[in-house]
Order: sequence, then C-alpha cells, then structure tokens
Amino acid sequence: MSEVDGKRNIFWIDSYSPPDCPEIKFPDRIISRSTGKEISIRDHREKPKGLLEKGNTKQLGDLTDYLRDAGIGYIREFIFPVYQESLGVFREHLKRFGFTIDKTEPKDVKKRKEKIWNINYFSADLYLPRYGCILELDSEYHQIPEYDSARDRMILEYYGVPTYRFFRYDINPERYNMELQGIFRRPQLSEPWYPDILRYVD
Repeated sequence: MSEVDGKRNIFWIDSYSPPDCPEIKFPDRIISRSTGKEISIRDHREKPKGLLEKGNTKQLGDLTDYLRDAGIGYIREFIFPVYQESLGVFREHLKRFGFTIDKTEPKDVKKRKEKIWNINYFSADLYLPRYGCILELDSEYHQIPEYDSARDRMILEYYGVPTYRFFRYDINPERYNMELQGIFRRPQLSEPWYPDILRYVD
C-alpha cells in the first residue's frame, strides 16, 4: 500500500524512476486484480526478456532511427496503470467493439481474453513527451483488434493521451513517415509532458 499526504492507494505499491527516463516515476509493483498477488512492473519492464528487450524489433529500430534523426525524444514501454474506474471504461469500449468471451473458444484464446478483461496495466511502445502522444507498432501478432481499439479509447479518455498506430512500419516507412510529419507539424510542447499515472483513486 502507498500513502502520500493521507491519501491511500491499494492498487500500486511504491514507485521507481526507470533508468531510461529518471525524471518520471512508474509503479514499482501492483496488485493483480485476478490473483491478488503482487506483480513487479520494474521486473516486467527492465529485466532480461522483459518488455524493453522483447520490443527490440526491426520495425521499432527503423522508427526510433527516424525519431532520433528528427530530434524527437521518446520513452519506450511507457506504463499506464488500469485503475478500477478506468477498467470500467475499458470494458465498456471492449463490448462496444464486439469483444466477447465464448466458452466454446479454444482454451488459449479464452485465457488470453480473460487476461484482457482483467488487465492491470498497458505498456505503450513509444511515448513522446514533447507531443503528449503514443506511437504503437502493430503487426500480424495483434490478434484481438477490439483490445487495441478499446485500449486507445481508454487511454485517451482517462489519461488524455492520443494513440497513433502503424502496421508494419518496417515494410512501408515512406508512407508512415508522411503521417508522422503530419503529427509533428504541430508545435512541440514547451516542456516535456507526462500523464498523471500514479493516482490515489483505487
């Protein structure tokens, strides 16, 4: 349990500053809503075979090369906790986009969908602090499209952060670079902006 100025939170426990972005804080551990056990965000993100290592794909490398050449800063695997009140928003969007859990579905599909229904946090591929937006790299492995759509809507409504998705950036970078140029025509924020992710609402 975390407590600041008398405000208590029972969803996340402690916080830490990631080595790649020491000016922000992520939850260190959270309590899984499906098992009641602690989940180490720090380990899931930072350790070998964690989110940062697994996300090292060719399309990510191509896109981050473009961003670096353009002088645009980014944070990889930015953590967005799913608090109880935002979980309701997420589930409503899932249902609106046609998400269902069917008992007749294969066991692995059903298990994946149940995990989505009780999601604890989202990890964004790239967060751009000077533009206050997310860039997501999609591939053929994204097999439940309702999840992506509902996630994007929830993050926008709850955290105020829009998401821009790119399918196989590595195959068609010229097309997507034109889309990126449209995003980056907007003036940069005067200071890096980070959404308020450590909330005392649960």
